[in-house]
Amino acid sequence: MSPVRARSALATVALTLAACSVGSEHRVQHPEEPGPAPTTPSSRVSAGVIEAAPESASTAPESQADPGAELEREVSAAPRRELPTACDKQGALCLPPAEFVDRACRAPHVGTAIRLFAKSSPFTRAYVRMREVRAANLRGGPVGDSNLKFAEEVLILAQHGGSGELQVSGTGGFDVLRWDGTCATLSDDELVMQVPAPPRHAQFAWNYIDDGIQEALLQNAAIRSARASERKSCRGMSQAQRSASCREAAERLNDHIVVAIRTGMDLPLPEYAP
Repeated sequence: MSPVRARSALATVALTLAACSVGSEHRVQHPEEPGPAPTTPSSRVSAGVIEAAPESASTAPESQADPGAELEREVSAAPRRELPTACDKQGALCLPPAEFVDRACRAPHVGTAIRLFAKSSPFTRAYVRMREVRAANLRGGPVGDSNLKFAEEVLILAQHGGSGELQVSGTGGFDVLRWDGTCATLSDDELVMQVPAPPRHAQFAWNYIDDGIQEALLQNAAIRSARASERKSCRGMSQAQRSASCREAAERLNDHIVVAIRTGMDLPLPEYAP
């Protein structure tokens, strides 16, 4: 290369380096433009991309935890609640505490219902006065498998407006507890205080009763015999596949349980109360 051409090339390189230096010194970062990412122990830079370092099990995000295991831990750690025994008086009505009602109507609790329907329970009973009422739970929880029928016994949990008295008709209504542990919302004219016929009850499944209460119920000879018949008639059948003989045996078992509780059978507390 000739001396002239060499000097020309060197001059071009020098001018280019000077321009880059000036551009770098005078570049202004926009306030909203993100600057360089900080280097932290939990991140690294690879090929210009910031990658999060793998976290240990002890620092894993809570959202990655097993939800089933988390729920099991919460239930096992939850304090055991006692069932209410004192009245929240509203006129002539004896009602459970409002916070208990909120919890009870979120999910069915057969063992809790059986205890609250005991002869010694102070809470106000009422009976369906219509031939049939559609099961609806305006508190957002589940409803029973069947509609409410004439003369079905319920416990009044809460009243919507009114004076605390059951009216023949009106604009209020009631949240009630059924024997199957579910809640239902009924209007004033769908309930009466005096049983209009031999009282009925919602059907409930034996398998949903708390183990301790089951053991206590089986001390009754009639219940023990009815349970043996129900097991024989329903062996190998799911709830949806039950035959007519299975349903009849389950209803007889229900009837014996209800009679024993209405006549004063003493039962332990459920293992979990809402």
